Amino acid sequence: NELIPEISAPGTNIIQAEGCVTSGGCSNLFSDASENTYTGRGSGTSYATPAVTGIIALMMEVNPEINPLVIREILRSTATRMGDATQPEHDPHWNKDFGWGLVHGHDAVWTAQYLDMIGMTTSDMNLDLQVHIENISTQGTVNTYTGIAWSRGAAMEKIEYSADGGETWTEVMYESVNGTLSTYESFEFQFKVDTDSLPSGYNMIIVRGIDSEGSSSMIDWDTVVGGGN
Repeated sequence: NELIPEISAPGTNIIQAEGCVTSGGCSNLFSDASENTYTGRGSGTSYATPAVTGIIALMMEVNPEINPLVIREILRSTATRMGDATQPEHDPHWNKDFGWGLVHGHDAVWTAQYLDMIGMTTSDMNLDLQVHIENISTQGTVNTYTGIAWSRGAAMEKIEYSADGGETWTEVMYESVNGTLSTYESFEFQFKVDTDSLPSGYNMIIVRGIDSEGSSSMIDWDTVVGGGN
């Protein structure tokens, strides 16, 4: 009853950090590092695992409050999708070969840090709620965000987005649903942002789902450059 694997990382033909250890001719001078011949290669999960472990260590460094379940959810949600969904009736993203995708170190660490910046704690979150931006189209200065949402259990009360770093939230557009959605049944949502009206420089566009108790899903996000008008 589990979707395994969960995440992928590079693990084939990896250059090892052995250098010239076996030859005994190592130099500790940075100027000579190119002569240390990092040519040893290997493959397997023992090469992929340290990459993910290092990313998790960085996530914990930037957000000491984060717990293992949130770490897992961030790794899943920020991963680069690889292949079509194998069981879309259970999860629109999971693939039997790659899991939720190829781990994305920058986005995973950045998301962990941003949760800390906006004060969203693990106790505020309901990880059953799934809200994901799937497509961003641009016409002039207007970005149209289209996504899908579903739940692994708890009922989704609403979906909302913020264009000011989480200070204010606006409900997105979606078709009304007759009756109650079944578990894992997904639906589409959409919202538009005129980047020209945002402050100059980089801005965060955040979207999240909310349950009846006010708990938030894991956030999804985009960075845009505002026009300052």
